[in-house]
Amino acid sequence: TTEIKGEPAYNIIPEEVILKGSLRALSLTTYNLILTKLKNLFKGMEISYGCKIEMELTAYYPSLLNNAPLHQELGEVRKSLFNQDFIQQEGQLVAEDFAFYSRQIPGVFYFLGANLPAEENYFLHHPKVVFNEDCIPLGSTFLAKAAVHLLQ
Repeated sequence: TTEIKGEPAYNIIPEEVILKGSLRALSLTTYNLILTKLKNLFKGMEISYGCKIEMELTAYYPSLLNNAPLHQELGEVRKSLFNQDFIQQEGQLVAEDFAFYSRQIPGVFYFLGANLPAEENYFLHHPKVVFNEDCIPLGSTFLAKAAVHLLQ
């Protein structure tokens, strides 16, 4: 959610303003550096403007890590099912639980593509999004064949 909320009049300096947003970075080091810089910026603003700034972090999702050797190992499985190779991406800034798993064991997050070509397409979190459920058997087959391949 991104939001700025204050007093609803153009000629009033509001008593309180709420600013909401998300913070994402590809590494924990960068994330912490941004937090430090924000805190320093807020301290300076408090001194300059005589105000009080409070920062509350309510959710943290690390960047999603794709394991390049695992992606390469599954190349033949991907090609046998999809007749093309997926582009392996270094990291993703998606707020996804898989990001926590990818820090515990090697993993790869793939986007299958669930758009309906004949429909107007909406972004994942849009209230009018419609998924092409025909991709479910492809995804589950890929997961099963990838597991068998890795167990051999």
